[in-house]
Amino acid sequence: RIGVRTTDDQPHWREIAMHVAVWSIAAEAVMPHFATHATGDWRDVIAYAVGAVGAGCWWQAGIA
Repeated sequence: RIGVRTTDDQPHWREIAMHVAVWSIAAEAVMPHFATHATGDWRDVIAYAVGAVGAGCWWQAGIA
């Protein structure tokens, strides 16, 4: 609707990976420098990736 994506298809793996990379850097590398209560943890990045793979498999199977 807002024109960010050219299609309304399920996200492709490249798009999913881009979101995991951007949000991992934002949440685990950048945010701890701006919020005193935030802590960067590489294990969170693994959790993001596992969730992204699960969601990607769900989308690619056409279930969602």
